[in-house]
Amino acid sequence: MAGARSVAMAGDWNSWQQVDLRPLGDDVWEGTLGLPRGLYHFNLLVDGADWVVPNGVATVPDGLGGMVAVLIVP
Repeated sequence: MAGARSVAMAGDWNSWQQVDLRPLGDDVWEGTLGLPRGLYHFNLLVDGADWVVPNGVATVPDGLGGMVAVLIVP
């Protein structure tokens, strides 16, 4: 998330409620989730304005004309 001032994650595991992530430097952000096994969908909210699918993750259509990231917890 180059140049981001804030990044939050939201997903279907918590009804799309935003969870703020912590900056680690070098445009890397971190957060901790305790999720049971399963398939989840999520996106990132950058600077409170732009919903972003992170690079390098699987995606599926969100049903609204966009894409949503996929997270599999084994």
